[in-house]
This record gives sequence, C-alpha cells and structure tokens, in this order.
Amino acid sequence: MPVREIFGELTAIDGFLRSATAIAKTDSLSVSILDKTFWELIHAYPAFCNAILSRLAGHGAHGIVQYCHYLTGAHSC
Repeated sequence: MPVREIFGELTAIDGFLRSATAIAKTDSLSVSILDKTFWELIHAYPAFCNAILSRLAGHGAHGIVQYCHYLTGAHSC
C-alpha cells in the first residue's frame, strides 16, 4: 500500500464484515478507528470526506451512490 493509504472503510460505512489483511514489508504505522470515529471525521472534515468519495470512485458508481446515501440520508445524490 502506498503511504497514507487506507483500507477497511467499506466496513465502517455499511457495517458488513470483510476479511482484509495488510502485511508490512517495511517499518510501518497503522491506526484502527471505531466506526463512530470514522463518521465523526467524515462530518467534521470535508477534505477527508472528499478523499473517501474519490476513493470510492474506484469501487464504481454504485458504491458512490450508496456512500452518498449513508452520508446524507438522502434518497438520491
């Protein structure tokens, strides 16, 4: 994973368990945050929210729409 990369954000969004493993090849620092903290960051920091939305673009349009619904509670985005 590149520097400052994230993983596991989909679990924080939808609550479904996934199995992902990251093994560091070099000295690394990783941080785990609670779902609640993830959402607090989304709402408090627009740049963080935008970065997550941009990342979801790689997951396809369905993921973006689904994520928008979670963020806003809206029926369309």
